[in-house]
Amino acid sequence: MSDRPKRRMRIGVVLMLVGLAFFLRPRFDFLDSEYVLLLLGVVFLGSYLWQRRYRLMVPAGVLMGLGVGRLFDENLASFAEGSQLGLGLGFLAIYLVPLVYQRKSHWWPLIPGGVLIASAFEDTEKLARVLFDHWPLALVAVGAVLIVAGWLDRERSVPG
Repeated sequence: MSDRPKRRMRIGVVLMLVGLAFFLRPRFDFLDSEYVLLLLGVVFLGSYLWQRRYRLMVPAGVLMGLGVGRLFDENLASFAEGSQLGLGLGFLAIYLVPLVYQRKSHWWPLIPGGVLIASAFEDTEKLARVLFDHWPLALVAVGAVLIVAGWLDRERSVPG
């Protein structure tokens, strides 16, 4: 199958998912806007992983970041702006996922990601407190990256 029919089919699948999400949203409480954003982000992430096209990772990171940020908006209200923090993490994902998956990435998402994350906190004292209290999560994140990288190396080294 040539590229054009594949592209049409992919666009059709995305449009169907978006239409279903908007149709079902008023009927189910769990289909709030944050879940729709997450779903769309996951669709773009899956497309990126399937096609290995960097341009698909950008909407994946932004949509998933906004969805996660909106999910945690109420929980983080005491010390940070959840949507802004989530969007910043989404930009960091735009950098990290291709780096782990394809061993190469572009550096530009680090700038808006870092600015959004740093400015999401009301003051630097609260940011320092959060970093101090949650530094073990950085170890978990680095461990997850190493596991995924090892898994991808193993998959590439297996003849088949």
